[in-house]
Amino acid sequence: MKNRFVTFGLVSVVILFILHAIYLAVPAEDSFISFRFAKNLAEGYGLVWNIGELPVEGYTNFLWVIICTLGTIAGFNIILFAQFFGITAGIFTLFYVYNISREIGFDESTALLPCLFLAVSGPFATWAASGMETNLFTLFIVGSAYYTISFWKSGDNKSLQLSFFLCLLSTLTRPEGFGIFLMLLFFHVIYYLKKARPERNVKQLIMAVLIYLIPFIIYFTWRYSYFGYLLPLTFYAKTGGTFYQWLRGLKYLIYFSVHFLLPFLPLLLYLFWKRKDLVKNKKFSLSEWLSKPLSSSSFSLMFCGVFCSAYIFYIILVGGDYMAMYRFFVPVLPLIYILLAAGFNLMKNSGQTLGKNSLAVIFILIALTGTILQSTPLEKVLFHKPGITHGQYQGVCIERWHTNRLTLIGKFFNEYKKSDDESIATDAIGAISFYSNLKVYDFHGLVDPVIARMQIENLGKGFPGHEKINLLYTLSKQPTYFINNRKFTNEPADYPSYSPEVNKVLQSEYRVVSKWLVDEKNNEEGYFTFLERIEN
Repeated sequence: MKNRFVTFGLVSVVILFILHAIYLAVPAEDSFISFRFAKNLAEGYGLVWNIGELPVEGYTNFLWVIICTLGTIAGFNIILFAQFFGITAGIFTLFYVYNISREIGFDESTALLPCLFLAVSGPFATWAASGMETNLFTLFIVGSAYYTISFWKSGDNKSLQLSFFLCLLSTLTRPEGFGIFLMLLFFHVIYYLKKARPERNVKQLIMAVLIYLIPFIIYFTWRYSYFGYLLPLTFYAKTGGTFYQWLRGLKYLIYFSVHFLLPFLPLLLYLFWKRKDLVKNKKFSLSEWLSKPLSSSSFSLMFCGVFCSAYIFYIILVGGDYMAMYRFFVPVLPLIYILLAAGFNLMKNSGQTLGKNSLAVIFILIALTGTILQSTPLEKVLFHKPGITHGQYQGVCIERWHTNRLTLIGKFFNEYKKSDDESIATDAIGAISFYSNLKVYDFHGLVDPVIARMQIENLGKGFPGHEKINLLYTLSKQPTYFINNRKFTNEPADYPSYSPEVNKVLQSEYRVVSKWLVDEKNNEEGYFTFLERIEN
């Protein structure tokens, strides 16, 4: 009977997640950057942004680009293919979260709790159906954590190897995976020191580490020789290590905490009150701690806590993100929810039943309601949009608007162009490049090493990835079209205004063109104004 309840619970959680993801589904503008690279690779041009130009690493998701390339070669609708893949990755992540909870020691019903928290989480659902690699990266991280914890509990060598293999896949998906590898290695070393394992088990660890290191070294050697840079261009374009960048990252954390952690505060306070007898003023002794027998459950929870703290610190260092639903926190959400559920599990293990603790159920419902609220239009009524991000449900609406509009503009230029040799300069390079099939020059250096590696003052005061710009350099490439605005106007617009030097180039070498467009998906119409290079 209990197994049936667990099966029903897991299936219900998965269905809830799928419906949530479909409800918030939006192919993000940045997903089309990956699709563009995948299309060029599938057609035999290599990992290039503009056909005929040198390779450029304008993506941070190598494995995702390869997967999209395979989908393109197979003839799938690449948007639906990527969304399906992301949602599928989310489903497997839910199962891993349940299994981690069981390995740590949660009973079957409590192990469903972090899965439920994740299913109603707007960030997890939004980015599953975004066409981006976020949820696949999360799957590999959570899977690696599961096999690591399973190894600590059972000593099974296969689990140890799988943990490092999935960590390798996470690194191929996003470069942050290398930091996860270092953290994984650090905890394994502590584990062996605590357990005083025989030498043969140390050899097992070395062999497992080589499963990661050998392919990684081969991959890194290839990509460095192919592109010529230690990191993808997006890291250079978005980061600079300034105080303002760190401050923006801290604000990003605060906003996330208010919107997605604050609903859990009543539950946490209640659980702390119920288990206050466990909190005692004891002097910590490192030698005593090292000499004590190791509990795999407590060590696993410590691993989850340190992992979350380290990853959040990384988010602060890189300055956060501007896109909807706190994208950067998705990879760490599953472990955060496991930690939140750990207190409830501790209470149940102490003999406190749900019947005697109806307040705990009420506070769980409050946490679920406060979380799912961020995925509804009601969020727009109760919360102001954060100044440094697109927001939650508001952010999803903004992402949809931009994707719809930029898709329309890309298709417009595919029909308007006179030849495939023409080019576009714009600040939004995803959907426009994918649908126009023209060369695209990026204002902000996401696919241009010159702009990406610029040094600017006060980096961190604007939106990540939108702060570096050199229009004179961009115009030196003589783009056929110059797009400075994607909004419609009731009357044809005039030349945009920039610095005197840029204005001189634009007004002498370009003419203003306004075309009446109808955006059916956004239910808008008006003049779309751009600049077209004057033929000599």
